[in-house]
Amino acid sequence: MKKAFFMIIILITALMGNVLAQSQTSSNIYIDEQYDTWSAPEPMRQLEKEGIDDQLGMGRIFVPAMSDPSLEPEYMIYQNGQLVRGRCPVGQSIFMDPGSYTLEIGSALLKDQKVKVDVTLKAGQTRIIEPNWGGLIVKIIDQNRNYLREAYEIYQIDDYKNSIGMKYSADENQPGEKQETWLLKPGVYKIIKYKESPKTFTNFTTIRVMEDMLEEITIVMESTTKNFIGAGLLPEMKESDQIHAWRYYTSIKGSFLLSSDNSANKDKSVTNITLSSKLDNEVKYDAFPHYFSTRQNLNIGFTKEQDKDFRIYSNSLHLQPTYIFYFIKSFGVYGRFRLNSNVFPTMFYFDSDQPAIYKINAEGDTVDVILGDDKVQITPMLFPISLEEGLGLNLTIFNTNTSNLYIKTGLGFSQTLNSNVYEQDATQTNVFRELESVNLSGFEGNVGGDLRISNSINYVFEFYTLYPFEKSRKQVFRLDNTLSFRISSYVSLDYTLTVKQDETKTWTQVDHNLSLDLTIISF
Repeated sequence: MKKAFFMIIILITALMGNVLAQSQTSSNIYIDEQYDTWSAPEPMRQLEKEGIDDQLGMGRIFVPAMSDPSLEPEYMIYQNGQLVRGRCPVGQSIFMDPGSYTLEIGSALLKDQKVKVDVTLKAGQTRIIEPNWGGLIVKIIDQNRNYLREAYEIYQIDDYKNSIGMKYSADENQPGEKQETWLLKPGVYKIIKYKESPKTFTNFTTIRVMEDMLEEITIVMESTTKNFIGAGLLPEMKESDQIHAWRYYTSIKGSFLLSSDNSANKDKSVTNITLSSKLDNEVKYDAFPHYFSTRQNLNIGFTKEQDKDFRIYSNSLHLQPTYIFYFIKSFGVYGRFRLNSNVFPTMFYFDSDQPAIYKINAEGDTVDVILGDDKVQITPMLFPISLEEGLGLNLTIFNTNTSNLYIKTGLGFSQTLNSNVYEQDATQTNVFRELESVNLSGFEGNVGGDLRISNSINYVFEFYTLYPFEKSRKQVFRLDNTLSFRISSYVSLDYTLTVKQDETKTWTQVDHNLSLDLTIISF
């Protein structure tokens, strides 16, 4: 009898344990599903992570954060209509005397647009406030998925008289820039381009904000007109932000020119072909206090004139990684590297065949004599290679939605590696002399900026100089300028001007380039 009784007890215990386990599992699943739109942990975990003990005779109010607490608005605490505690951060414990309070929560400008939560607090009690509001993050990108810092405004769909508020989206490509989170009453909201009429039929999108949920909407803005060309929920953007802070951008541009004319001979047309392509690839990592960017540029251009071979007229490879560790948003230390090179060998062409072309090495010996030809190779593949390295302090003077300016100063090193690189003699045009490699070290200064003059015109510049430690050496400098005029989404007119002075040449080198580019691929 006792044996049977114990068997029944064991069976009941096992069944109850299984039921409780299933109940606990179901509860955990419910909790996970309830907060699965949040980027912050669920409220109880936030409170546990804070790890602050109770205060004797006080009660605790805890308003959980849906996202990064520093990006959500603070809330107010009222008692009997009087403000008793202002600027309370979400995601942190607020200790109050026992009593009845009203919490005013939200991003809206007007009190009536905010959420009210009544709380009765007892001594030793912790009140975790269950959100009866929703969260909203607004991102603005262009058609190439570049983040933009642009102004926008929010209205509740049934109240166009009172704006909820205006914010700027964050350019997440810039160090420390993050999107702010709106806390709003549940409902339908209209997001418009700033200064548009709230009743506009263009440049707007709508979204429904749900109670206890964090929504993220992405607006696509045309980079030339700054008009909205798309908007909606893009889960891949949110997943990308949560997983990593890496950003990628690649574009391939090209141009083709075919010309034919008979201006020299009415019975014979002369046909010329010009081809050019540009590959731009950029990788960025931005997770304050770390910032890393690297850009690779490859420019190749070919030309084919009638009765002549294909010739390379443009041929360059550029690589420039930079790392910055920020102490504060605008000030930090940097390390940088820069490489410039040619991909293909470079040929020098004469107007006609030469009886003899001489190549003389750095020691003064003749290493090659070319007879009866109109061309000579003056650089091999990849050479010359120009390298720069720098380490020092970085100061961001300003960084707005239309412009930025930075200054770098520190120790700099440069090398120009010449291997079988030749230059035409100044007096003997059929003689080419080998250039020696050059190394230089000293104090470097670097000023650069990006200025958007208008919606379609952008100017980017960088000035670099290196003052050598050796007094007998000359100061070198480089000035890069790029002026871009965007005609349409995929067509732009680009003018680049590079002015350079270094020890490899006795004169100041000036390089102009004007090109009409068609973007073939961009992602």
